Amino acid sequence: MTSLRFRLAAINFLVTAVILCAMGGIVLVARSREWHRDLDERLLDRAAAALAELSSNQPGDQATDNENPRHPLPLWPGYLIQVRGEHGKVAMQSPDLGDLALPLSDEAQAQSERLGHVCETVNHFGTDPKGTDYGDLRICTVASDDTGRERRFVQVGRSLALVRIYVFELLSVMLVVVLFGMATAAVASWYVTGRMLRPLRAIARKADRLSVASLGERIGAGGRDEVAEVAASLDAMLDRLQSSFAAQERFLSIVSHELKTPLAVLLGQAQVLARQSRSAEEYERFITTVQDEARSLSRTVESLLTLAKAEAGFPQVSKSPVSVNEVTMNAVTRCAPLADHREVKLATTLAMPGEQKPEPIIEGDAELLGLMISNLLRNAIRYAPPDSAVDVHVVAEDNRVEIAIRDRGPGIPEEFIDRVFDRFFQVPKDAGAFQGSGLGLTIARGVAELHGGGITVRNLSDAGCEFCIGLPLAAPPPNAR
Repeated sequence: MTSLRFRLAAINFLVTAVILCAMGGIVLVARSREWHRDLDERLLDRAAAALAELSSNQPGDQATDNENPRHPLPLWPGYLIQVRGEHGKVAMQSPDLGDLALPLSDEAQAQSERLGHVCETVNHFGTDPKGTDYGDLRICTVASDDTGRERRFVQVGRSLALVRIYVFELLSVMLVVVLFGMATAAVASWYVTGRMLRPLRAIARKADRLSVASLGERIGAGGRDEVAEVAASLDAMLDRLQSSFAAQERFLSIVSHELKTPLAVLLGQAQVLARQSRSAEEYERFITTVQDEARSLSRTVESLLTLAKAEAGFPQVSKSPVSVNEVTMNAVTRCAPLADHREVKLATTLAMPGEQKPEPIIEGDAELLGLMISNLLRNAIRYAPPDSAVDVHVVAEDNRVEIAIRDRGPGIPEEFIDRVFDRFFQVPKDAGAFQGSGLGLTIARGVAELHGGGITVRNLSDAGCEFCIGLPLAAPPPNAR
């Protein structure tokens, strides 16, 4: 959990750091451009003012490069001023320049003549007469447009050192702000991720306390966020585990009861016979009892093994062509004694083959298919009232065969009809249900699904219910008509 917290905090910190650096860079670039633009505007204003003063004080219309002006150039502290003639020769300049001259390239001269002014940066300009290094210099040149007079170029320059100082100071402030913001983001991310993961820690602690004895407890985290979804999923998983453990307990109870009863009968009979000699008739009755109870044990063990194979997908089942009519009649024959005992009639309608409808054949295991139909028949017979009938209908249509088994019993309560195929599920006794092992319908559904089909159940409108088995028919051979 600590590792997850560290990763989340690191991600939040990195995202915040990138945002702060990006914002700081944007602010720094914007302010630097604004300061350079402001410097250019001030240089252009002074160049225009100097050019206007020179034009107003120039005597006559004739002037040469060697003429001296009547009035000297205006002086602005920190600014270097220079005037060039039409041919680019320096006519006058401010005293601070000394032996230096503000450069004017042919390209800059042509551009200033065309646009009226031009601004450019000169790197490492030089030092003044006092030894002061100007460093990088920003120069703006303004060309005169007086008609009838010689074109002149007024250049005003200023060192970029002050702008660089402003940029450096802003960079220092932004660096402090970014570092402080990153430190704050780190602390806040660590705190916030800790708060976010707190519900997960609570879920982990509750999960650690869970055991078989406390499966009834639930995590129950409130809210509508992702943590609540995780808690709800875990609670649903616990519901399934609890149901599985409850089913396992019922299974053990049912198996214990089903195995204990015949064994107790056998043991009791054997103990009675062992006390004294018995007649041949009593020994015969004991042998008959042993046979009956052994058959009961065999059926119980067979059901359990079949259920285990059904849940495993019957990996060892071999399939072969099986006649649906034949397997249905075999199941009806096996269940006939139970029907006679409960005074229930079995009415069977088979899918009679004809020229257009051949005998229904499916690919499957005849023994398992017979067990599936027998389980449904026994279930119908147990619920059918005396002197009623259990109908068995086999219908084959559209590459599919259906085996419908209908009884005239009380039906299945609607609140339980969706659960009758669940393993070990039994309809409560107060609903008029026959109490069996709860395995027969589960086994029947597993066999049907193994053969690519399924079983549906519905209550009939008049009385009773219907279980309908649907299975795909085998493909007819190529020479079949």
